[in-house]
Amino acid sequence: MFRSQFLLALVVILITSCSPATATPVASPSPTPTPLPLEQSESFEVAADAILFFQDFESGDPAVVSTIPKWQVTTEADGNHVLCNPNADEFYPAAFGRGTWTDYAVEARVKSLEHGKLDDAYVTLFARMEPYTNIGYSAIVNFDTLMYDLQFSEPYEGYRHRKLASIRDGEWYQLRLELTGNHIKFFINNELMISANASHRANGSASIVSSKGLKMCVDDVRVWALDSEGQPATAKLPDIVSYASFGVYEAAYPTVMANRNFVGTPAFEYKSNCRILLNWRPVSCGT
Repeated sequence: MFRSQFLLALVVILITSCSPATATPVASPSPTPTPLPLEQSESFEVAADAILFFQDFESGDPAVVSTIPKWQVTTEADGNHVLCNPNADEFYPAAFGRGTWTDYAVEARVKSLEHGKLDDAYVTLFARMEPYTNIGYSAIVNFDTLMYDLQFSEPYEGYRHRKLASIRDGEWYQLRLELTGNHIKFFINNELMISANASHRANGSASIVSSKGLKMCVDDVRVWALDSEGQPATAKLPDIVSYASFGVYEAAYPTVMANRNFVGTPAFEYKSNCRILLNWRPVSCGT
């Protein structure tokens, strides 16, 4: 009798242990902000024969190194020259390069000195851009929301946007866009942040844009040619741009361009090699 009861109890235990247990729901972890090294890593080494453009502002003369209204070259405590917008009361794009550029990397160090809120706190690095329309690929960092973004402007296509764990005023951050064929990559401090397929534009110049409320500085702007594998390649001579070609849509373009006002009639025309553009009027044009 005792043996029968024991066997029955054992069978009940075995059946119970094999029964499916009620699953405990596991909460999906909330997305965490992307960690970002607070210290800039060593600069990516590029051979001199791959460089298409370089500007470090070390001449200290704003008339030579920049033609951007209300931006000025300043000297930091260590003697380094940088380009800054101390007033941040206007919205000016700093353009450089040639419309013939195709596969290349564009890089710049940027530093926020003081920033506004939301739409007044971002810096944008453009590549394969069409002059005067700002149509092209853009990598954006907002110092207020900590968001970074990669997109094409028109027709709009957002490739991704994410949030940084931290980003601070007074710190240098190195931004870089690499474009090879239909592929684009966005780096911050040499860390790959976003990678995407991008087939809207095959060529165009570069630009840095600061929003109206962002006081910032720029340094060590450089562009280098890339091969089909995304590696530095020997630059073609016609694509190389002088260090002085850094300003408000300064003419590195070989054709006569025209801008139109709101009623559609031509507002001005200008020739190639215009070095200064002030209040949308050309100053000092070459032949």
